[in-house]
Amino acid sequence: MHFKTSLGTELVQGFRFTHYQKKACVYSIKLERVGQTGACTDFKVDATTINAPICDNINGVELSINIRFEPNNLGDSRAKLVVTNPEGMEYNCLLFGHSTAPQPQGPIKIVHTKTSPVDFKNPLSEKCEFIIRFDNPCFTLATKPPGPIEVFFYSFIYFNLS
Repeated sequence: MHFKTSLGTELVQGFRFTHYQKKACVYSIKLERVGQTGACTDFKVDATTINAPICDNINGVELSINIRFEPNNLGDSRAKLVVTNPEGMEYNCLLFGHSTAPQPQGPIKIVHTKTSPVDFKNPLSEKCEFIIRFDNPCFTLATKPPGPIEVFFYSFIYFNLS
């Protein structure tokens, strides 16, 4: 499966597979990092298991797993999705992710003379302090910048229209 999105956003795609066993079972879902050491942080699944009902025909039962790609650095990322059950069934899927530069967000509606919040999320893998700049001198910060922002933490930045 291929994923491509910009830093600071996420992309969700469904992995589909077919269950053929004549009895209900539970599949375990695991992500393994490929080509690098450490935990798989760019890809996530919504659950660690999926329940499969009894299959009563030759077509099987289609199941789906949501996979999230939320990159924390620029460039390529690889992982392997492994879906297994105790009866020996195993499904594998290679995941390829590509992260591009962050994209501007907006437009953000501002009411004249009011303070407006802007959601901001730290997509990086470590706590960081960010520089806030405006391309128009009519906008200023209404409060002090929030300081270092935790990993994947949402912050609200307030600014004024001068």
